[in-house]
Amino acid sequence: MPKHSSFHTRASAHRHVRNKKDNPRKMKLALLAGVPVSVIVVGAIILNQQLAIEQPDERYCYARDDQHHAAIVIDNSFTAESSTAQFRSYRTGMMAAYDDAPPNAQISIFTSAKDVNAALIDPVFTICKPAASAAEQKAMGTPSKPSPYLKRTAEDAKQQYLEAVESVLSDASNSAKQSGNSPILERMQAISRHKLFSGEDRSLTVITDGIQNSEIARFCVVKGDMPAYAEFQNRMAFDHVRPNSFKGTEVKLLLVEFGELPSAGAPYCSNNELRTWWPDYYTGNGAENVETTRLPFGADG
Repeated sequence: MPKHSSFHTRASAHRHVRNKKDNPRKMKLALLAGVPVSVIVVGAIILNQQLAIEQPDERYCYARDDQHHAAIVIDNSFTAESSTAQFRSYRTGMMAAYDDAPPNAQISIFTSAKDVNAALIDPVFTICKPAASAAEQKAMGTPSKPSPYLKRTAEDAKQQYLEAVESVLSDASNSAKQSGNSPILERMQAISRHKLFSGEDRSLTVITDGIQNSEIARFCVVKGDMPAYAEFQNRMAFDHVRPNSFKGTEVKLLLVEFGELPSAGAPYCSNNELRTWWPDYYTGNGAENVETTRLPFGADG
């Protein structure tokens, strides 16, 4: 009996010592098991916070009711014949449309190149201009981002726009993509109705020679087809191409000229008549202001 009691005492003591050694190990395992759970919980909280923060879409756009809408339109009915000087002006005008636009402006490029020319049109490129500084970001009312992020994003967006401009101008210089007609009025009507040009604050840059050429009218070629706009707007034919209002739109008209009019191929209009007709058209349909810049053929080089 004494021996049995001694053995029982030693075994009990051994178990006690082992339990003491096991307790820290169990606590350590419990802590290690708890780490992934806590990380998941914290990660979920951070993810929810990130999802709650307003983010721009893939075109850098923030949805705003007062968003500025800018449209750039290039008429491809003549551009393959343009001089080097004129192409420089096209590029300058298109880049100015981007540079002059306010932060978060939605900027769309429309073209009448042969492979995209249609009555119902969509832009060949659309992007929004990101805020480039903390002040612009604050004015937009968007979540705060660090300055290096703003700088990099602004540079990336502008580079994408520049690449789109170069692509459009490459098409404009390609005679195979030159459109056979020039439905300028039809195109203006389509753009005036487009959802990407529907804001109350808008700008429109148009690169054209101004010579409308479709069944609606053949300016400069058919006698009587281009009376003063005040008369033309009352014609039944114009009802088919009358645009939605250009209210709230600043228009920059880059009017391309290849020589003096009238000419043998265009005997029924003058340069001055074209320079007057299109500003009257835009203001007559609600545009706030029209700034016309003549782009004469100029010298190559």
